[in-house]
Amino acid sequence: MSPQTPAQWRSTLLVPATAPADELVAIVAGTVADRVVLDLDDTVPPADKAPARDRLTAALPQLERAGLRVGVRVNSPDHPHCLRDVADVLSAAGAGAVESICLPRPSDARPVEALDWILDQLELELGREQRVALELQLETPSALVHSASLLAASDRTVVVTFGHGDFADAMGLPFVALDGGSPLAGHGVRVSELALFQLRLAAGSAGVVALDGPHADTPAFERRCEFARGFGFHGTWCTTEQQAELANRVFVAADAELERARDVMRATRDGAAAPADGGGYDAPLVSAARRVLLGAGELPAAGEQAESLAQGARIPSEDLAQGARSSSEARAS
Repeated sequence: MSPQTPAQWRSTLLVPATAPADELVAIVAGTVADRVVLDLDDTVPPADKAPARDRLTAALPQLERAGLRVGVRVNSPDHPHCLRDVADVLSAAGAGAVESICLPRPSDARPVEALDWILDQLELELGREQRVALELQLETPSALVHSASLLAASDRTVVVTFGHGDFADAMGLPFVALDGGSPLAGHGVRVSELALFQLRLAAGSAGVVALDGPHADTPAFERRCEFARGFGFHGTWCTTEQQAELANRVFVAADAELERARDVMRATRDGAAAPADGGGYDAPLVSAARRVLLGAGELPAAGEQAESLAQGARIPSEDLAQGARSSSEARAS
């Protein structure tokens, strides 16, 4: 299950914890999505909150034995189940399957700082060696205003996601905006897209991965993915397998982009900009080439080659050829 780093999460499948534990495990094991977030928040009816948490924790030992890892979206900080969600999920048998906690609708940095401390205490108590990552889902005008401090509140934060529906509702946007958005008359831009751009700026400043939020399963989904990728988003949340397949196709570099990135890296030595075709490659272009190849799985994200990644070492031509085949196969599948 999921690729090595959040920057490679093209598709995140949101799965309500409303099914029996065995079904949750089967979904995680069989999805085409890069990773799964099991949900205790919006997709779970109020009367089913505690039973859903029990089903989710019952699934964790099976997921851990199968080597599968998931994120868990808990209830929001102002919800009475939030703290119990975090404590029960991380205290459960098989909690090693939980790689991240997603906190929806924080309005400012305070709940993020509090959750960071709670996770510290739980990890100490449980003797957990691997830190749990945090994902923040920003869904309100206040969160967008405070996005910089929110993303700086915990060094656990690796991902930020934009929640379109709650944001549109809080802004009092027309009903059509809640159902996928409609262009502002004469401007050809959606209000949520302005917010999306602001969130991407905050993510870039904080050095965290930006994912687009879930959308209704409509024909506009692929177009929305293309728009988000153009803004520099790494992937998107999905609510169906069909959406995950579309996201996997959109959030990967085209052949021409991959080949250009390989050309840049072939001409790069020891992190310096080397001349190529009579010119040279400056540092931003080399950095962009690395991002493209990392997203395509042609550069190591961690491990024994991490140092070479940071130093811009040349990729062996045979690795490039293998990566080209893998990327083409991924887009064809």
